[in-house]
Amino acid sequence: MDFDTALSKVGELGLAQIVTFILVTSMNFLLAFQQVNLAFIAKEPSFYCTKPYKAHGDEVCHLEGLCEDIQFGDEFTSIVSEFKLICGESYKTSLVQSIYMIGVLFGGLIWGPKSDAIGRKKTLMAGVILLVLTSILSGFTQSYLQFAFLKFINGAAVGGTGLVIFVYSTENIGASYRVFAGTLVQVVFALGISGCAGVAYYVRDWRNLTFITGIPFLFYLPVFWVLPESPRWLASKGKLNQAEALLFKMALRNKKEVLRKEIALARPPKEKKKEHQDKAKSVSYLDFFRTPNIRQRMLVQIFTWFGCSMVYLGLTMGAGDIGSNAYVSVALSGLAELPAYVACILLLDVIGRRIMLSGCTILGGLACMLLLFIPDNAGSNAEMLQTALALIGKIGVSASFNVVYIYSSELAPTSARSSALALCTMSARIGGALAPSVAPYGKYVMFQVFGLLSLTAGISSLLLPETLNQALPDTIEDIENYSTKKTQ
Repeated sequence: MDFDTALSKVGELGLAQIVTFILVTSMNFLLAFQQVNLAFIAKEPSFYCTKPYKAHGDEVCHLEGLCEDIQFGDEFTSIVSEFKLICGESYKTSLVQSIYMIGVLFGGLIWGPKSDAIGRKKTLMAGVILLVLTSILSGFTQSYLQFAFLKFINGAAVGGTGLVIFVYSTENIGASYRVFAGTLVQVVFALGISGCAGVAYYVRDWRNLTFITGIPFLFYLPVFWVLPESPRWLASKGKLNQAEALLFKMALRNKKEVLRKEIALARPPKEKKKEHQDKAKSVSYLDFFRTPNIRQRMLVQIFTWFGCSMVYLGLTMGAGDIGSNAYVSVALSGLAELPAYVACILLLDVIGRRIMLSGCTILGGLACMLLLFIPDNAGSNAEMLQTALALIGKIGVSASFNVVYIYSSELAPTSARSSALALCTMSARIGGALAPSVAPYGKYVMFQVFGLLSLTAGISSLLLPETLNQALPDTIEDIENYSTKKTQ
């Protein structure tokens, strides 16, 4: 029998899967700390000149190097105050965020294939160790270049670890629970964003914040002694005896009375196995652009992933600059994702993927565009309205990001699904890397870019076909021949 049939016999979601899910997914809470702490570690404190002139903020920059003594406010410390990244050097704060996101891109490209090659457990453990090391070493850096280099490595660890966490948490859960489980993974990350804001509120020294947000990963190292390898991965690698042994243990923990022989996985003939491997190798990235229908699907998806990622990370990392209180704004930015995920669970199988994706992305874009009409320093009511619109934008784009994960896996043919998702993920990482580069141009430009990008992505996603209650295509030929049929 195939793996999914065997999984249905041992239980699609029982105690065995729940324990593994909690152990692995809880790491996503701390992973959010790594992604968001730059919003505080690279935040600009107040600064002023005391000698020979008295000036504050931008006035200091206009002195063109005439200020002999620049002092920073004592509300918090950051790499800005540590390495004096102000005036002509201020671009380095957004640059280090882009460097970090480029690291996330490389991490996904490296960890993904490694996870498929050597297993989920080993790659996850390697990522956790690297997260601990880079977090601790970042707190001891003595120069901007040292810090930027370590954040690149840290970003690679975050990107790779996050990918493995998502796959490991969901791939051994039955299909009927997989969307719910995948959404919960995102919920944990959103709670981590709010948690990081709470920690940063009490830990105002950037070095201590770096240590505190990284060291807790150490407590996960003993978990790998008891965490099993993914049985689905073992089965995909032909290690059927080991996969069956783990499935049998899952059955016992899930209190399912099955015999070992009743969950025996099919052993394909060597000839058929070789034919399947040759077929899988025959699909390349270029095949997604050779024929019209698959080309349109991929181009729209690539653009949508790029837009969703850029706006999502831009609003997340820039939340500290919206409203009057950076800590409250970032915390609310994380909490704002929760209703987005609830909406996905309730509506995705009712109104369909296409309308849900388009509507939520357009909502995020409209909220960003409305922010352009609210002036800064216009009083507390204006600040509250700014925060509210930013949160609405975050809700919309968070829901979009969650939908596009599910939607893209259904739009891609089975024979090339992993490759298609790899292309989409790559475009998302590029969008994430570019997001911080918009911030130095000011809020007006930032929200104009995010708003137009989100609106365009939302409208273009209407070009995609609906996949709700549709059979998944097996090959690119299926897509070209419009052979997708409704499931019975």
